Amino acid sequence: MKSSAHAMPELMAGSMTTTGRTMDVTARLTYVPRDPHVITVTITDRAGAVPIWTIGRDLLLGGLIAQASCPAGMGQIRLWTCQSRSGPSLIIARMTSFAAFLELDLKEVADFVMGTLELVPQDEEFRQLNLDAELGWLIA
Repeated sequence: MKSSAHAMPELMAGSMTTTGRTMDVTARLTYVPRDPHVITVTITDRAGAVPIWTIGRDLLLGGLIAQASCPAGMGQIRLWTCQSRSGPSLIIARMTSFAAFLELDLKEVADFVMGTLELVPQDEEFRQLNLDAELGWLIA
């Protein structure tokens, strides 16, 4: 296992649809091995808006093979693949008080997730956790 304390960020071009409007965005996917279960998605549009979504790595893995008829996820975040004009895509939907759909290139996301698995293999995440430090923070 290639363990690293450094973040693994990846910038991707994408599009976001909210309330009937679609805009080009840049999405930065970030994986930090110290927090091995989570991928952070920071979305920036031309106006500089920066929503930040947190997605479980296992959920993102499930989304890479899910179809729209049976998306990965049951809560606020749902993921599925689709074929768009630009090619195979991954849709990440955030269903809160309004719906937001982020579309990213499927291969780019898959490559990113595979890179996280090289850093911290699936089912090895517990080796990255410092439970003593976390417990100390909680009781401090």
